[in-house]
Amino acid sequence: MKLINKGVELDKANDMITGKENTKQDNGYFGIISDNLITRGKGYIDAVIMALARFKKPEIFEE
Repeated sequence: MKLINKGVELDKANDMITGKENTKQDNGYFGIISDNLITRGKGYIDAVIMALARFKKPEIFEE
């Protein structure tokens, strides 16, 4: 997060941390933090599902 907070873009920060180039072409951030257990596609799918959960089950999110 230090690199991101300094204004470095996520893909560049990933490359700097891993010492590899073009990590965004592989599994990107999701792959890096999960040791490739979560692919980029799977990570985004799960994130969208979780973001939309409040519309599927609004009673859980009522205040």
